[in-house]
Amino acid sequence: MKIMYPNFTVTELCRIFEVSSSRFYYETKIPTIENERLCGEIKRIFDASGQTYGKRRIQAELNDSGYQIGTHNTSNIMKLNQLVAIRPTKKHYYPSSGNEHRYASNLLKHQFSPEQNDHYYVGDITYIRHHHGERVVYPFQISLRLES
Repeated sequence: MKIMYPNFTVTELCRIFEVSSSRFYYETKIPTIENERLCGEIKRIFDASGQTYGKRRIQAELNDSGYQIGTHNTSNIMKLNQLVAIRPTKKHYYPSSGNEHRYASNLLKHQFSPEQNDHYYVGDITYIRHHHGERVVYPFQISLRLES
């Protein structure tokens, strides 16, 4: 295609050969010795970190070593070599359910049958997030008597 380029336009050549115009300008990149050395250095840093360093930490290590490389190129080299960092999972802690609450003491102590009526009252405040990001308070009251 490039031999015929002086006599035809790019659009005409791409239509004849049924390829996209971007294919005309595409040139394969030949791996250089510098890229091979850089790839080996990335693998060494990755293995030395216990396979926990990602593209940003590896890029910082390379820049400290004197290489001039960005995070995008570091990421591409890691993808080509199938280097994926191991991310630790967060541990989930459950509060101890057997202890009494710290902020408000449990006055009823699970005795839900009071000796006299209208002796204990319970209230609740519910916070609901509003679409503007602020919290709105919705107090409500529960009545045990039928009132009209």
